Amino acid sequence: MCKSINSSDVQIRPANKDDAYCLWEWVNDPVTRGNSFNPEPIPWATHEAWYAARLSSPDTRLWILELGRLPVGQIRYDRTDASTAQISFSVAPDFRRRNLGTKLLCLSADLAGRELGVRLVQGVTFEENLGSINAFVKAGFELAGQRAIAGHGCLVFRRACRPESDGESCNVVH
Repeated sequence: MCKSINSSDVQIRPANKDDAYCLWEWVNDPVTRGNSFNPEPIPWATHEAWYAARLSSPDTRLWILELGRLPVGQIRYDRTDASTAQISFSVAPDFRRRNLGTKLLCLSADLAGRELGVRLVQGVTFEENLGSINAFVKAGFELAGQRAIAGHGCLVFRRACRPESDGESCNVVH
């Protein structure tokens, strides 16, 4: 498959219960586990309970990125306080290095702000996770700081939500 992806071919949709198994496979991918604070594989029963709780939480929004009708990524926003939501995202192993992480962020950040009633979204990534760093930068996030978390050097990226944005106005830096 060509690495270049037409923007009109990608869209996000709310995650649903039928996405649980696919997301479980993605979260247990070795690269994903290596970029997580807990590198151990996640058992299905643990994931299933966690996923059901996330889908029903008023403080969480979870979307699936689709290429055509094929799921290729996921992004989750968890409201951490009255003004901020924390981001977690991943791209399916076969679709990495195609700017889909950037697309996930661009399509969802302002929508998450509106739906969760927050004005800021932020993501934390390991200093060596160049894919995530590039996605945040290209999606217009600013480096807000560095910190050590659980023995890992991490970077914190932050962006203000634009209440009127449709997600397509994300100023992507190429």
